Amino acid sequence: TTPAPLPGTGHVLVVDGDEVIQLTTVSLLEREGLLVTTCSNANEALAAVRSEPDKFNVVVTDFNMAVMSGLDMARNLALIRADLPVLIISGLITDELCAQAREADVRSVLDKGELGSELARAVRQALRPASAPRPAR
Repeated sequence: TTPAPLPGTGHVLVVDGDEVIQLTTVSLLEREGLLVTTCSNANEALAAVRSEPDKFNVVVTDFNMAVMSGLDMARNLALIRADLPVLIISGLITDELCAQAREADVRSVLDKGELGSELARAVRQALRPASAPRPAR
């Protein structure tokens, strides 16, 4: 089935050092009508958000990156803009990662192997205004 259209438009920052994952993620999000900017590491992404804090509506980042983890990047992003939703993608999701993600106020942890089915849904949820009811998990 085709997912419901995204509520309005949005600008997503995708952070991943793996070019194939980056291209796949961009393709999925652009198909949803979103504007996408990519960065290949956390420092580049933090600099982009620091320079224009209101430019992005959602950040989608890999967990395992060379410069710093997606969790560390989420924590640093919160210091720049606390209301910016962060979604982490990972090839290995553990209970520990999920617990640390909750502590870092990460919106979702997504399995890289299931990006096609989960990414659009998670981004749609992150784009909802804070006052909009969130579906039960």
